[in-house]
Amino acid sequence: MSLTYIFFCLKSWALITYNPLKASKNFNFQIHYLLFFKIKFIVIKCLCFKVFSNTIMRSNKGNLLKTGTVYWITGLSGSGKTTLSKKLTKYLFKSGKKVVKLDGDELREVLDKKYSHTRNERLKIAMTYARLVKMLSNQGYDVVIATISLFREVHKWNKLKNKNLVNIFLDVPIEELKKRDPKKIYKNSQKNKMIAGISFKVDIPLDPNVHILWKNGMNENILFQNVLKQLNLKKKK
Repeated sequence: MSLTYIFFCLKSWALITYNPLKASKNFNFQIHYLLFFKIKFIVIKCLCFKVFSNTIMRSNKGNLLKTGTVYWITGLSGSGKTTLSKKLTKYLFKSGKKVVKLDGDELREVLDKKYSHTRNERLKIAMTYARLVKMLSNQGYDVVIATISLFREVHKWNKLKNKNLVNIFLDVPIEELKKRDPKKIYKNSQKNKMIAGISFKVDIPLDPNVHILWKNGMNENILFQNVLKQLNLKKKK
């Protein structure tokens, strides 16, 4: 639309406003006056649509930026991390949460790190896990991850970078772990020199959100109920 045409429409409007008698005798001015108001209506309609669209975009942006919760389940091998992660994932899913379950052993297969068990290799893998769960939680997913990852460096990084972090530590004595030993890790401890908590020292979380200290007679259901209880206490605060 040319500036000349817009100027002519504005001139028509001014003429009808301030000299209606002259305008009534000029058919062209009347036509352009009507066109002017039609254009005005279209412009107003477009502005209203833009405001509405911007409101919806801001609302959607807010939803996208809503950070999910990371349930970081740690403990030595055989402490019950995987079992707890399955139960917690099921519980959150039934509660209507968008939840992703990750497991250290499965992630090792995906990352092709199945045989990387030295302390330095474990630390690098644990940092990869931490970055992965952060990426998922930033997209609005609750993440439940079962991993040993008992390193002070990982604990600090998680606290700084993962906003909604729930650190769950399963504190089970070595003697009990040796009795369970589902993967036969402790049975072959003399041959295997890369067992966390035996071959090299691990860093126990200093202030986990949930600390489950194993006691005689504690089974997986009792453990899970204790976790839920502590999580609820944290939410009430």
